[in-house]
Amino acid sequence: MKKTMFYLLLFFIFLKGYSQKENNTAVDSLLYISTPKQDFNHTWKAIANFYTSPLRWQKKEWITFGAVASTYTLLTFVDEPLAPYFKEQSQKVPEGIQRFGDLFGGPINAVVLSTGLYTIGHIKHNSKLKKTGILLMSSIGAAGFLQSSIKTFVGRARPSSGYDPRFYKPFSPLAEFHSFPSGHSVVAAVFSHSIARQIENPWAKAGIYAVGAITPISRLWSGAHWFSDVALGSFIGFITVDHIDKYLNKIYDGEVQSKQTNFWKFDAGLGQIKLSYTFN
Repeated sequence: MKKTMFYLLLFFIFLKGYSQKENNTAVDSLLYISTPKQDFNHTWKAIANFYTSPLRWQKKEWITFGAVASTYTLLTFVDEPLAPYFKEQSQKVPEGIQRFGDLFGGPINAVVLSTGLYTIGHIKHNSKLKKTGILLMSSIGAAGFLQSSIKTFVGRARPSSGYDPRFYKPFSPLAEFHSFPSGHSVVAAVFSHSIARQIENPWAKAGIYAVGAITPISRLWSGAHWFSDVALGSFIGFITVDHIDKYLNKIYDGEVQSKQTNFWKFDAGLGQIKLSYTFN
């Protein structure tokens, strides 16, 4: 019952936020008429492009990667002193807020909500909802597999395990050694950033990001992750959305250009009639 209310609440918020937006761009128009087969094909292409992107990185991207790795390393030094602080704060936070944070970052909920948004957008011919659904599905698929692989490969102990932040047990199947990065933080960042990118109102954006921040903080309250785990998890979610959103826009924009440059043209003037066909 609680999960049903959770889904209904989020769907209401999303639909309310998009109800005032019209299909006003060429990409929106193409999404308006695209089929589910075409959209899911683009979803897989976006995921594949995300994983092959390091092969195309230039100096700037590698410098950014190094900066992120260095920042994460520095954050690990504050993990141990911060853990008891957040644990103490959890006693002052209403259980409903903590529960919401857990639900909002749940992988199953992510699949249900992203599929639901796309389905409603397709039925209602709302390109904004469709685009958000496609972006969410692509980003969750890409970021979800990435964080799961890192968890298994690294095997970092959770705060609740009793081990210190520098204890690792690579390839362990036990959940207590799957602290890095925070999967819930990844999902919450994907949700909030995907939705915020489709909205222009700055106050609405701030509200969405504030809601998304509940999940990573709730993981610290529960002792499920270290501070550096939720920081990197959130970062993975943000960069995944940015990359895939730009790629999807290029895909649809490319199809728009294709549709716009393949056409018959009829010109009539004084004493002449001209018929021509333009193609790529």
